[in-house]
Amino acid sequence: MIKLKQINKYYNKGKENEIHVIHDVNLELPNTGLVSFLGPSGSGKTTLLNVIGGLDKAKGSISYDEIEIEKYKMNKVDKIRSQQIGYVFQNYNLLLEETVYSNLAIALEMIGIYDEEEQSKRIEYTLKAVGMYKYRKKRAYALSGGQQQRVSIARALVKQAKIIIADEPTGNLDSENTIEVMNILKKISKSSLVLMVTHNEEVANFYSDQVIRIKDGAILDRYMCDENQTLQTEQGNTIYLKDLSYKEEKGELVSLQYYASSEAKPLEIRIIEKNGTYYISGSEKLKLLEETNLKVLDQHYEALKQEHIEQFEYDTSWYKDTTRKENPFKKFGKAILKSFNKMRFAKKRAKFLYFAFGIIGVLLAICTIGFANYVIVDETHISLDEAYYQLESNKILSDTTISSQFEKMINNESIESISSIKFIQAQFSKKINFSESILYSFEIPLIGYYEANHVQLLCGQEPAVEEIILSKKLADQFIKKNTYYYPTYDSLLGIELQLYQGGAVTKVKVSGISDNPHNFGYLNDATYMKMNASSWQQVSSNQRLYSIEKKYNTYNILEGRDLTETDLESNNILLSSKYPNAIDKLDQNVILADNKTYHVVGIFEFVDGNTIADNFIIHQNKLDRAFTYFKDRCFTYEEYKLVEGRLPEKDTECIVSVYCSNEIGDNLDGIEIVGKYYAENTTLGFGALFTRTRVILSMNYNGGITFKVKDIGKINEVLEEKFYVVNSYEHIIKGLKEDQYTSLLVFGILSLALIVTISIFIYFIMRSRMISDIYPIGVYRSLGASKFKLFLQFISDIFVMVTLTSLLGYIFTTIIFDTIAANINNTLSMNALKSSIWISILGALLLYLLNFIFGLLPIVMLMRKTPAEIISKYDI
Repeated sequence: MIKLKQINKYYNKGKENEIHVIHDVNLELPNTGLVSFLGPSGSGKTTLLNVIGGLDKAKGSISYDEIEIEKYKMNKVDKIRSQQIGYVFQNYNLLLEETVYSNLAIALEMIGIYDEEEQSKRIEYTLKAVGMYKYRKKRAYALSGGQQQRVSIARALVKQAKIIIADEPTGNLDSENTIEVMNILKKISKSSLVLMVTHNEEVANFYSDQVIRIKDGAILDRYMCDENQTLQTEQGNTIYLKDLSYKEEKGELVSLQYYASSEAKPLEIRIIEKNGTYYISGSEKLKLLEETNLKVLDQHYEALKQEHIEQFEYDTSWYKDTTRKENPFKKFGKAILKSFNKMRFAKKRAKFLYFAFGIIGVLLAICTIGFANYVIVDETHISLDEAYYQLESNKILSDTTISSQFEKMINNESIESISSIKFIQAQFSKKINFSESILYSFEIPLIGYYEANHVQLLCGQEPAVEEIILSKKLADQFIKKNTYYYPTYDSLLGIELQLYQGGAVTKVKVSGISDNPHNFGYLNDATYMKMNASSWQQVSSNQRLYSIEKKYNTYNILEGRDLTETDLESNNILLSSKYPNAIDKLDQNVILADNKTYHVVGIFEFVDGNTIADNFIIHQNKLDRAFTYFKDRCFTYEEYKLVEGRLPEKDTECIVSVYCSNEIGDNLDGIEIVGKYYAENTTLGFGALFTRTRVILSMNYNGGITFKVKDIGKINEVLEEKFYVVNSYEHIIKGLKEDQYTSLLVFGILSLALIVTISIFIYFIMRSRMISDIYPIGVYRSLGASKFKLFLQFISDIFVMVTLTSLLGYIFTTIIFDTIAANINNTLSMNALKSSIWISILGALLLYLLNFIFGLLPIVMLMRKTPAEIISKYDI
């Protein structure tokens, strides 16, 4: 039983044109029977029926048996409508492109009947009941109006609906089809409740069990119908012969049967036969019966009575309840197939739509390419990785101030290690045969392997003296250029590289490949420090001045005499035997690098075969201050002899040359001397040797220092206000990005504007497509299809359309750009045009996202409307 309590509905409520279309309706309806709603157009009868059937919303309460709905909840109403209510519309509302069978199968699937055997049995039984089984394979658009209405009735019956709502079911039918449809509805009303809106009062009074009259949205009258009524069914295209006068004339060649009404006039007929053809003329206008649509019945006309309605048996007791939830993957698969077929059989007008979506893919690919070039930084020449930090300041500071800050960080042990990266030009050359050779040059940033504890070896081993490890990136670039002869990392092991430093050349062999993704070369630490020493020698005098020493006997006199205390502060010196024509200079004057004249009193040579040339020994106290001069120009590596004291253990300690007059324990400029050393090569000329950290700091404190952080908190404790610490790699990337953002800002704005335009374009295209599909949408919603089902189909439509149009355009454009970019970048040896597989994937995801968001927006907005609003707004 259906109960309506205080049902009110307004249009334009609160406005000047407010319409109170349903006015305080209270109504109880039985479980079975045929109830007709009569009233003039605009009286609210269709609106009331829509509210009862859940197609429209109104204030008040509606109860369906035990289920009461006080406020319109669309999802709940949809479920009731799909399970319990069947609709018979004036315009039939069939899915015209589907077959008769499919129209009924879709109705069953809406209530969860997916079992094909059960579907087949129900559909066959129902179609036979309404006389439409032989048309089951025909598409709905190929049926006549009466046939479509029969299918509409069958669709309502097949799901065992308790309530059949018929809105002007005979409004578009002729009188014969009207009788047939009404006969079926009457028969159905014996087991179900049929609610019908009609303008035909005679039909309503004859077929209905009760009639409810509506006027101005309120119930005006309600009465039970007399079962003894008759219905005048005489039709203008039917002739009842027994209701006419009859005469028959027989002749030798002609037999004439004459049926006439009382108004008939005398008739003269002339018949002429020639060559088997009969020609007829008469005194009145004649028509051949075969050329009209008149139906001739040899009977009297008789008004339709209740007992004339055929007995109708529609037993649904054998129906099986096979309702279940459909597998979501199967459901989506069916939706995909349906969407694909929709595209496959699309009309020419729709193909322009697909072309437009292909252009959208091209445009979004251009946006993605622009975005990639906007955000991706060319890291080809970046020679630092994320392990290193550097000290920065917003002010211009002196070297002493910078060095002092480093001293503080070193002393509180907040820095793990200090490094200095050297940029060296490297070259590999090899003659393959008489006509082929390899010459490959590249810049390589060098650092000691001592600093490589954060990387792993992909192949090879740690570097020995005059050996090098290449980073993965350098190795990949080498292989890319010389892949025919050197195709793998292992093939690079043992090749010899020449490192050019000013005029000096250092030869090193590749001992391994590291996993560092940046440009880096790792030298054996001794080789690395020696190359730093070499770089200093290039800017220093090649003539070393050594102060006299007697304690360690580091030299021998070959000719002349040795220096004595009497030579203190004089211009007498000892000349090395390696000096050109040294013997000839004995007792002669020479001019040294400082443009001063000295007198040679003896020729000497270093002990242990020291090969240093162009060196002098002089006895002057000013050379005691050589320590101050050399302390910021020195390096430490293994080629020296500790002859007294110990090696430095702190960055504030050092050892000095035996030729320095300072002694162990002296403290000069905050540096404590802890030992004395002697060397057989240029190390002896440095004057003092420091720890590795101190050496690198001393040589590079003017800005070339990077360091690894041990404890960032401790750094902050001693960090002066004018300084700040940044990650070296991120700092470089940030600078490159800032430059890049500035140069590509306009392009970024244009890309954003293009994306906005694409989004708007997608919205209006999908809205246009939705409107073109509004008829099936309205049908599905009126039958009780959930919003989710329609969303799923639209998602499927968008997915298939984007995949087969936009995505193809996107991929095509991306491939073309990547091909062009690769050729240009290889030519320029830099990433002038940048692309990223991940950004391309993100762009493809954005393509789908934009289409889903803006493509679904029209259907989301439409689904906020009730089915009745959809039907009325778009005139379905």
